[in-house]
Amino acid sequence: MYGAMIMMSAAAGARAQGMIGMQAGVGYTLGYKGYITPTAEAYWLHKISHHFYFGAAVSFQRYSLLRPVTDEAQAGIMQAISIRHKTTYLYVCPKADMGIGYRNRVHIYAAAGPGLAAGGSQLTNQKTLFPGTSSIAGRTIIEAQNTSYNIPNIIVKGTLGISERLPTDGYWSIMLSQEFTMLPGSLSKGEHKISVYYAALTAGITHKYRQRELADTD
Repeated sequence: MYGAMIMMSAAAGARAQGMIGMQAGVGYTLGYKGYITPTAEAYWLHKISHHFYFGAAVSFQRYSLLRPVTDEAQAGIMQAISIRHKTTYLYVCPKADMGIGYRNRVHIYAAAGPGLAAGGSQLTNQKTLFPGTSSIAGRTIIEAQNTSYNIPNIIVKGTLGISERLPTDGYWSIMLSQEFTMLPGSLSKGEHKISVYYAALTAGITHKYRQRELADTD
């Protein structure tokens, strides 16, 4: 009888299923004139209850935008007109996930944490005078100055998302996700701040694994 109870308890623990998964897709930088860029994520989630999971995620997002600063006709000499910004950040974040419905086919999730700059560039377009002594010398032109030194090494993000799971054979599912990322800081340390949002659509796979609970069998 005692042995049967232990086996039932172990079987119940084995039915608890954690998740691992990965997804990739495209995102769009919001707030200024944005461009479509790649994004990807891999994660691990530990099952807390029937609907709740908690774990960690590693992801990258690339931001690409053109930020207007001053109208060209009104800009003075050596005054910035626009900023062309392109950066990629690698994030490591805690992640919380909640399934909806009895079969948890739809999930909502949240993640927040720091990101490390993994490459990029920033050019500041400014009005200047054409150099030299030719007939066009002294006329105003637009010149791009490299201001990549203003890209911060570390930023923080917060992401909210929803995903739909399409089950396949075994413990694998196809996953479609839509998410929205907030960047509370600026993508530039210079005089002209760049505060943006990021929307993404991704597809991927997720795998449920058996998660055993510790039990005293003495």
